[in-house]
Formats: sequence, structure tokens, C-alpha cells
Amino acid sequence: MKVVLFCGGKGTRIRAASENVPKPLLNVGGLPIILRLMAMYSAQDVNEFILATGHLGDTIKEYFNFLNLNLMERNKIDRFLQSKYKSQTMDNWVINIEPTGECNIGTRLCKIKHHLNNEEFFFANYSDSVSSISILQSFEAIKSKNYIASIAAVKQSQYYHWLKYDINHGKINNINVVKSIESSDRLEHRINGGYMCMRGDIFNYINYGEELVEEPFNRLISSNLLACYETNEYWRSIDTYKDLLEAEDEIASRGFKYE
Repeated sequence: MKVVLFCGGKGTRIRAASENVPKPLLNVGGLPIILRLMAMYSAQDVNEFILATGHLGDTIKEYFNFLNLNLMERNKIDRFLQSKYKSQTMDNWVINIEPTGECNIGTRLCKIKHHLNNEEFFFANYSDSVSSISILQSFEAIKSKNYIASIAAVKQSQYYHWLKYDINHGKINNINVVKSIESSDRLEHRINGGYMCMRGDIFNYINYGEELVEEPFNRLISSNLLACYETNEYWRSIDTYKDLLEAEDEIASRGFKYE
């Protein structure tokens, strides 16, 4: 199987750290997010990667060229990934870098469709998180009842205070009476973690130009063809500079820091 890694977002909410570096190349615990992701897939015998690039896409190509030219560093990273993630050697990896331009994820997927013409199933990932999620869970979920796609349902890593208020009583000039405040980590709400598996049939549900999780996924929902799997594994989306700092500490505490 293959995995599509969406690498084209601008990362506007983390611009201070990623102005000149695309988010998948941000270092977390000494290694780019994308290398950690690739190692996770490789550990499950998924070694063919399609990198759909956009914003600062040339930087991603330059990074992998750098690794190919600097064998000592590449070999050191390779040993680390094999040791910590149980991945296969990078020598087994097939990396296709496809410049898809600055567009939404659904359009990126359409632009690399030719890589997936003979694939019954393929993985996809937003490439903006670090986690210990089992990659195969999304595959198992999609096969369970012939779903077209599956996504990881994760607990959000950022915490908020959710307000519950009474809109029927005492409202004056949009001022409402607060009934409760709850921390988001105590609620059961889950979000799309960006770890996906899809059948090749997904292209029957996408029109060029559409955002993947909007029109195409809503078509699947209307036909009961979109599955999700709950996971409580470690997951941290790198959306803000605060997320990056916290991920650094979490990676180090788990013994996954590269030095």
C-alpha cells in the first residue's frame, strides 16, 4: 500500500516557526514531523510515499536531496528510526514528491490520482502531527463493513473552556447567563486526527476543486460510507508555537528525541 502525505499547507497559525519552513519539515524532538510519520508507516510495511507539496514545496525536495547526499547523517537518522519506530531501512523507501501547488487537500488528492490508479486501498495523512497511533487501525476500520474511507477520532490536544449558557432567559443585547464552564479534556468530543485510509473508489465521490472533508466526505456520510475509529493513543497536532514547544517536551519524555 501507499500513503499520501499532504505537505502543502501554509501553517499560518505557526508562522513564527514556519515562515521559511513548511510545517511537515518542522523539527520536533530533533527530527522533522514528516520523517517521524514516514517511519510509523514503514514499521507497518508501508514504504511508498507520495508527498503532495505546495507552499515551500521546493524546501521539502531539497531536504530529501540533502539526506541522499549526506550519507553519514542519513544513516544515523535511519538507525534511530529503526530503533525507536521499528521502521524498515530508508533504503526500502520509495519517495515521490509531487508539486501540487497551493490548493486544498481534495484538489491535491485529485492531482496525484495517477499514483493510485491500481490501489484498492491507500493511506493519507495531514502531516502536521506527532503521535503513537496505530497506522493499521484506519485500514481495519475501512475493511470492517466495506466503507470508502475512515478517519481517526482523537481527543484534541489543545484545551478550551466550553461555555454552556441560557439563550432563552435574561438575554439582553447578546448577553446571556452562563450555566456552566467545562474543560474540553473532560468532554467526549473528538476531532479528525488526520490519519486516514481510503479505497480507490474515493475518486467517484470527489469533484476537482472540492475540499476533501467537506463535499466528498459529506457524500460518504449521506450513504453511511465514512467510518471513524476512536483512539486514545498519544496525538499532538502542531498548529501553534505553543503546540510545538509542548510536543518537544512530550517527545523527549517518551524517549523519542533525536540527538
